[in-house]
Amino acid sequence: MRTSFWARLARSAGRGRRDPRAALRQVGFADEEQSTRWLHEVVDARADRSLGKLERIRAVRAARPDLTLSTAVYIVDQVEAREARDVREPREG
Repeated sequence: MRTSFWARLARSAGRGRRDPRAALRQVGFADEEQSTRWLHEVVDARADRSLGKLERIRAVRAARPDLTLSTAVYIVDQVEAREARDVREPREG
């Protein structure tokens, strides 16, 4: 049975509104913090140099092929946002 163009378009449009936090939970991460730790432990630790955004996304997808592209991008964006915040706000201690 063929799916109509309009049904495929509606289903595709609905994917863009998916809550990224819910997507993280669906693939096994408790929250953004856990996915950030995972990226540092698995992806960044295996790299022999600092990775750029696209390289990180590619590495995330290689390490977890079950992740959608949008979920991988969300994880990398969260890591980059945390890194930028840490640079701006040095930790006191």
